[in-house]
Amino acid sequence: MIDKDSIEKALLLGIVKTQNWRVLILNNITEEYFSPANRSLYRYIKDYADRNKYPDLKIISYEFNIDDIAMAEYTSITDLDSLCETLHNTYVKDKLQFEVGKLNEYSEELETNPTQYLQRIGQVYENMKAIGSSVKSVGLTDNIENILQIDPSNVISTGFKELDEKLIGWKRGEELVTVLGRTGQGKSWLALKFAMAAALQGERVGIYSGEMSQQQLQERLLCCAKQTYTSTKEESLQFLINSNIDIRLLTQKELRRRANVNDIESMIVKDNLTMFIIDQLSLMEDISSKPGTPLRQQYGNISMDLFSLTTKYNIPGLLLVQSNRQGSEQRNGPALENIAESDAVAQNSTRVISMKKENNVLTMNILKNRYGPAGLTQKYDVDYGINKYKPIFDYQQPQSTVARTNRSSQIFANSRQTF
Repeated sequence: MIDKDSIEKALLLGIVKTQNWRVLILNNITEEYFSPANRSLYRYIKDYADRNKYPDLKIISYEFNIDDIAMAEYTSITDLDSLCETLHNTYVKDKLQFEVGKLNEYSEELETNPTQYLQRIGQVYENMKAIGSSVKSVGLTDNIENILQIDPSNVISTGFKELDEKLIGWKRGEELVTVLGRTGQGKSWLALKFAMAAALQGERVGIYSGEMSQQQLQERLLCCAKQTYTSTKEESLQFLINSNIDIRLLTQKELRRRANVNDIESMIVKDNLTMFIIDQLSLMEDISSKPGTPLRQQYGNISMDLFSLTTKYNIPGLLLVQSNRQGSEQRNGPALENIAESDAVAQNSTRVISMKKENNVLTMNILKNRYGPAGLTQKYDVDYGINKYKPIFDYQQPQSTVARTNRSSQIFANSRQTF
């Protein structure tokens, strides 16, 4: 009794005999592991097991045309775990042969269209990774001490001393920071400041710009590199050369279309990024959307996919998001509900920082902070063109934030540029 059909019947009938449906759950055996001929038997037994019952073997013998000799032989095997292991191995082998067979079917593309064939290999690889995999839960209290606070020795400084005192810095992994603001408020300038601060700490930063060109960003980068308000572009350029920073850029010009999450992941892998910035959400495409998918859902999907990248590659991501018109009417800037088209973006973000620039005063509000207190505000006297970001302390600072100046201040002080 070594063929696959016999193994499947022996396992299913053994489960009925021992009243042990649990053995399939423990071994991650599902309906797809069984051949089509035995799936009706699987469903028949499962229908009983779902009601905490088991059918009579004699009834099964009649319903599925199994004679007494075969029934006795099937139910004589008592090691159900071994049957599960054998079935699992057979399933994995068949699946692997099927996936490899698909590559053989298109092998001629290796000569005529190698790029297409490489894409097929990638898809087969992704399919093979999921074959026979088992999902296990994790302990909710495992390493729970790690969430009490961000490790201040393992963060990326924001580049702003005052923000570091409130946020400590960008967390490495499971960190999608949404920067929210209306058009013309300086989101792109601020993102470039964050990028440069990270790069000066030795991070490899990738930026997707959906609307600006390489030359436009280079002009802004020279402004961000000014060491004094009166520094020339030539002095800024020399500073950048001496600093040897690593910032990669992806625009619609290179892609000839809007970027999607696969493009961002490709940049992370190819450029070995340790941080990425998306400018902006409305200029990305949702890979999972279909014609007619609401924009709100698309934005939610994109932000969730980006958060997944931060977890998968253990790097922080910053996402620039447009505020709706009502956000400009708020006294200190947009609120969470002002995220244009989608509140799911806020849900998928670890932190949300809103910004509003009025009369050269930039107000940044920490609306959400998964790793610390929210509801904090920081103001700056700004002039983006000369790299002026002078902190303003004309409001009551919450007592809880004053004490949080330990390691984050040291990180800022050790960076190679003074903002």
